[in-house]
Amino acid sequence: MRLGIPIFVLVRPRGGDFLYSAAELGVMLEDIRRAKDAGAHGVVVGVLRADGAIDGERTQQLIAAARPLPVTFHRAFDVSRDAGEALETLIGLGVERVLTSGQAATAPQGADAIARLVRRAAGRIGVLPGGGITAAEVHLTGAVTRRSDMAFRAPQVEIGNAAPRSAYEWSVTDAGQIRRVVESVGEKKGRL
Repeated sequence: MRLGIPIFVLVRPRGGDFLYSAAELGVMLEDIRRAKDAGAHGVVVGVLRADGAIDGERTQQLIAAARPLPVTFHRAFDVSRDAGEALETLIGLGVERVLTSGQAATAPQGADAIARLVRRAAGRIGVLPGGGITAAEVHLTGAVTRRSDMAFRAPQVEIGNAAPRSAYEWSVTDAGQIRRVVESVGEKKGRL
């Protein structure tokens, strides 16, 4: 089956923390090789040191193994000791994007911190909100209200399930709004 979207493979040899042994690092390097052989478009990794800082040396090894594929650093970032320091380390290593909840339990809870990270990154690295984002946090509507041209109205009678609107107005899709959103997503797709 071929998908029309890029596939980034999560490279994580086990659950738990992000302090990996030499053997686990070896597994990660082999997983990256296999992901590349399978046609992955990128990999997602995350390695920390015991002190909570990004493990730059091991992350660099993973990046080198992944070349020429882009690398995303996953939410290990969220349990690093200092988000600003971690961001600068990842930028220095050449990581293309970081997946983060803003060091909070969920991205909606960390939205302010994510906004600060985006400002600090200033286009040097992509900042991808992740963790606890559901359809409730994403809203897009192409709806506009169309009003009836009917001059006579019987206000004492509601037809159908019109609340909270009246029976004399309804929603329709604004094709122009949808077109602008699709064009915007298309423009951003090349930067993913």
